[in-house]
Amino acid sequence: MIKSLTNVMSNRMIWNAYFAYVESRLRYGIIFWGGDRKSIQLFRLQKKVIRLITGTHKCTSCRPIFTKFKILTLTSLYILEILCFLKKYKGDMKHNSEIHGHNTRRKQDLHIQQYNTALYEKSVINMGIKLYNKLPI
Repeated sequence: MIKSLTNVMSNRMIWNAYFAYVESRLRYGIIFWGGDRKSIQLFRLQKKVIRLITGTHKCTSCRPIFTKFKILTLTSLYILEILCFLKKYKGDMKHNSEIHGHNTRRKQDLHIQQYNTALYEKSVINMGIKLYNKLPI
């Protein structure tokens, strides 16, 4: 679709089509499938579409293109959606200071529960807490 639009529409309209069609589908449910290994294939497709829109060669790095046009990569979209989800439900989470009374430098961080399975390790809540704790105060 994007390839056929490049000859007919203006560049601005093509970017609107990208955000409406491609990025909206990438964002849908990304907090559940974004940490999966198969998301690399979707990232490659995202880069392919970006190269089609900008008319660059397939071997050219997309990093400057993402920066120039202020587009979030698939990984960045995943991190953004996870942190927005966690911000919404942050009141339900416990801080380390509520778990123990020790005066540590990480007492204001959200508490990460112990897990025994890889499924919980990659869960939305656990990944969100890890990412949230890495943010500066």
